[in-house]
Amino acid sequence: MARILPVLAALALLASGCLGAEGRQAQTLLEQSQAATAQVRSLSFQADITITTDGRAETMTMDGAGTFAHGKPVAQVIHVRGAGVTGTMLVRDGRTWVEQDGRWTAAGPVPASGATTLGPETFEKLAGAIKDVHVQDGQTIGGEPSATVTATIDTGKLLKSSIDSNGLKGLGLDHAFDEIAKARDDMNVVLVFSERTHLLEAGMITLGFHAEGHEATMQLGFRITGVNGPVEIPPAP
Repeated sequence: MARILPVLAALALLASGCLGAEGRQAQTLLEQSQAATAQVRSLSFQADITITTDGRAETMTMDGAGTFAHGKPVAQVIHVRGAGVTGTMLVRDGRTWVEQDGRWTAAGPVPASGATTLGPETFEKLAGAIKDVHVQDGQTIGGEPSATVTATIDTGKLLKSSIDSNGLKGLGLDHAFDEIAKARDDMNVVLVFSERTHLLEAGMITLGFHAEGHEATMQLGFRITGVNGPVEIPPAP
């Protein structure tokens, strides 16, 4: 990943186009957070992904850090554990490396387009997929004055938008894509913004699937653990 902060993926879900008073309030929180994030020099975070299938859960945990200049990543590292995976991914000097069992392997250059980044420009067409947005401010979470944003995304419409924007509509796979869309539940997103720093402090993204009598849920949770503090990022192998 060129930018491996789950923060950016979560922010992208509230890209321009939210309607109504609470949608505009959510948009304001997003813009304030983007401006605050552009001033960040270093950041550390923790995250976990839990996939539950027919009542059986597996969890992968991650912790990482990054350094930034003018809002753009300079170097980043993420450590992954769980679900049978242990390793580290490093992004530095425009290249990516992956470490497993003490051995580093070059994974190639970071795409110049930042294709692995989910930024607001990627989600300009999301307006039609955002079903509702709710904002609650004036809260205290973890001792921090906070505002929370709760959003519901119609994943069927999101899939259709992705298909249309990537030129896949003419492949004759409409029925297959419809079946995939029917197997997905709506995506639920909860974001926590600091009202003091305007930074995104934590969040949770939940997406469910169902097919042939089976059910599965994927849940991504993350939280920022440090801002502008010292971080340890290994040198390029």
